[in-house]
Amino acid sequence: GSGPYMLDSLVQGEKVVLKRDPNWWGAKNPENVGMYNFDRLVYRAVPDYNVQYELFKKGELDYFYFLSAKMWATETDGPTYQKNFTKKLKVENETQFGTQGVAWNTRRPLFADPNVRRAMTHLMDRKRWVKELFYDNYRESTGPVSQTSVYHSPDNQPIPFDPAKARELLKKAGWTTVGPDGILVKDGKKFEFEVIIDNGGLERQLTLYQEELKKVGIKLNIRLYDWATAIKLYDDRQFDAALQARSRDTDPSDFAAGWGSKQADIKASSNTTGYKNPELDKLAEDVDKTFDKQKRIPMVKKIDALLGKDQPMSFSYEAYFTRLGYWNKFSFPGKGYMTHSTWKNTFNTWWLDPEKEAKLKEAVAKGTVLP
Repeated sequence: GSGPYMLDSLVQGEKVVLKRDPNWWGAKNPENVGMYNFDRLVYRAVPDYNVQYELFKKGELDYFYFLSAKMWATETDGPTYQKNFTKKLKVENETQFGTQGVAWNTRRPLFADPNVRRAMTHLMDRKRWVKELFYDNYRESTGPVSQTSVYHSPDNQPIPFDPAKARELLKKAGWTTVGPDGILVKDGKKFEFEVIIDNGGLERQLTLYQEELKKVGIKLNIRLYDWATAIKLYDDRQFDAALQARSRDTDPSDFAAGWGSKQADIKASSNTTGYKNPELDKLAEDVDKTFDKQKRIPMVKKIDALLGKDQPMSFSYEAYFTRLGYWNKFSFPGKGYMTHSTWKNTFNTWWLDPEKEAKLKEAVAKGTVLP
């Protein structure tokens, strides 16, 4: 490759070892000064996440990315942390994290009305989800653009949990009658629908959602399918709603693919929801052919505001920092991360500090506490 490291060795299914390229063409470029300080990088192949963490705690891994909010919140107060052998690093920068939410199939009459979709968002107690399920490691999401992005519209704010407002919007959409079983009825049809998931771990938040919907007369059925079946149902548009994730970019684009009218009726397209809006279509087209960032920003803000208003997807929560752990033998400039660092490259500005490494070895041997 053309990067600062080259392959040193490979053991299939066990590890990949990279060594620094002494002849790397970019070594003296100003932007690379102080970067890529390790002579060797060893990437271990450990499929089981819990085993990874056990290896980290034993010192067999130097660096760890916490995928689990629970692990970060409840399993980082053991002896190695108390004695400062291992440390936590909360990376808060401009990295754009993905988001999750319930994608509504707007092709179906039940979710064709934006009033209904907005009501469904008002019935999401997302603050409760974030607190009880994710240990306050996430925040409420508003749409396809992160709240920390310069492209985010100030008009697209988190929709609050408000059952009274939800009832008002449902009445506006014609859902005024409650049947003998407590479920809302309109034109002889019950307000009952199914949410598809392909991961059993997602059921926790939907169960909480199910409770709130029931209180206003809406019946939610949770259906767990294997990944292949779920994808086919999405692609064939054979679903009412689906719990899905959406990725984000530092400079958002491709809104036509994910939300454009031309893609809405094409099976297996990225426009899962079937959302159509001529105003968004024009803005998305303009975004894709405009390269001046300052001109793109107001366009994307308008798209963000439209999706926040129409709610083709009830966005639930999003990460806003990266959770890392490391053994206390490294030094780094500043906070230890850069503007757009991710878990994959945060250590690019770090170096092995011989003095720290010696003190760590001594403290581990004696069982003493590092300052």
